[in-house]
Amino acid sequence: MNTNMTITKSFNTTIIDSDLSSLPDELLEYSIDAILEEGVLEALPIVRTIKGAIKTAGNIQDKLFLNKIVSFLFHLKDVDSNQRKKMISNIDSNQKFKVQVGEKLLYIIDKCDDHSKSAIVSLIFKAYIEEKIKYS
Repeated sequence: MNTNMTITKSFNTTIIDSDLSSLPDELLEYSIDAILEEGVLEALPIVRTIKGAIKTAGNIQDKLFLNKIVSFLFHLKDVDSNQRKKMISNIDSNQKFKVQVGEKLLYIIDKCDDHSKSAIVSLIFKAYIEEKIKYS
C-alpha cells in the first residue's frame, strides 16, 4: 500500500473511531518535537503513521503536516464519535462525492499555510457534522 493510501486510511480511522475527547486542552501548546518524542498522541492512528514516515525520511514538511493534522483533530474533540461516524459514512456512500471525505480533508489540510488555518477547516467540518451547514 502506498504512503498516501496508508495516511488516508489512518486519518479516516482516527476521525471515525478515535476518542478525540481525551485530547488534553494543553495539546496545542506542545511542540511537534515533544509530541514525537513523548508519544503524547500515540493512540491516534494518523499520528503513528506520520510519525513512522518522519522517522524514515526526517522531512520537515511531514512534521509541519502532522502539526496541522493535530490542530484539526483537536478542534473536533467535543464532537461525538457516533456523529462523526454517521456523517462520514453518509458522505462516503454517496456517489455524488467522487473523493472520500478523509482524502478530501487531507488535501485541504495539506494546502493550509499553518496549523491555525487547519483549525478553521476543522471548525467548518465540525459545523457540517453537527448539520449547521450543508456540504455544498
